[in-house]
Amino acid sequence: PSLQGLKEIAVREGAGGLRAAYERLKANDPQPFTQMVLADLFSWLGFGRDADFTRRTAVVRVWLEIYPDAARGEFALARILTAQNKGAEARPHYERAISLLAVDRDV
Repeated sequence: PSLQGLKEIAVREGAGGLRAAYERLKANDPQPFTQMVLADLFSWLGFGRDADFTRRTAVVRVWLEIYPDAARGEFALARILTAQNKGAEARPHYERAISLLAVDRDV
């Protein structure tokens, strides 16, 4: 689905719907979403559409599964953990994000 399609899934079906869409599509395409689409969806969800972080966490988990060396994905996960007062869990993701800056072609 397009970014708009993913937004509709996020609103209608939540985190489970986002994961299910990815699971369906990855059988035919191991990278069914671009990093840009995932980053845009993550940002869009942050504008009052995901108060408990469940949808953004699902997006980031898929993002890092598809692109394990994504600096922005690691940074996004660190931001979520920080917002949830999980600083100790966030720290390695911030560190990994910084270490990936040199090799991540998306940044």
